[in-house]
Parts: sequence; structure tokens; C-alpha cells
Amino acid sequence: MSWKSAYRLVVFLPEAALEEFVSAISADIPSFLGPYDHVAWWSESGVEQFRALEGAKPVSGNEGEITQETSRRVELSLPFDKEVLERFVQQIIIPAHPWEKPVIYIYETEIYVP
Repeated sequence: MSWKSAYRLVVFLPEAALEEFVSAISADIPSFLGPYDHVAWWSESGVEQFRALEGAKPVSGNEGEITQETSRRVELSLPFDKEVLERFVQQIIIPAHPWEKPVIYIYETEIYVP
């Protein structure tokens, strides 16, 4: 039994894009905690709110108007390796995400491995 350092990524996206997004990223999620791969978690529906400002190119809503849409939270873990993290975000998450500028939360954490 041990503890492993890891990164935890959290990404929000429109509910309608969930299945396609998870399918696009799953094969590239590194397996580093045992004999499992394609490991990800997502929430039930929630509501996200934003207002696109001048110059934005929103996928939904209009410039200057407050938009509320159903969204989902997707989480996954990566090994604690900056190069793996940077590659995964730039080459996997961003191209698969439907938004012009996806918000990606990255947490440094410890995972207990029995």
C-alpha cells in the first residue's frame, strides 16, 4: 500500500458534447494506478452560466447576453509528470473540447494505492 502523487484534471462541457468528448479522450488517459485504463468520472447535469464579451465566438449564446446551459463535469487523474500533463492538455483535451476556450482545472493531489 502506498501513496502516489498525481494530477487531477476537471473540465466542464455542454451536456450534449459529453459522450463524444469522453470517447475522444479515453484511449489517451494514461494507466498508472493498476490494471485499468479509460478511467474517468463525470457528474450528473448542472447549469453553467456565462456572458460572451466582445470578440468572443461562443458555441452557444450571443455576445453580450447571459447564457445558461446544461453542462457536465468530467474528471480524470494523470501521473505527476509535467510533460505528460502538458501533452494531454494541449494534444488531447483542447482539440476534443467544443468550446473556444475550455476551462481546465488542474490539482496536485495524492492517491492512495492499496
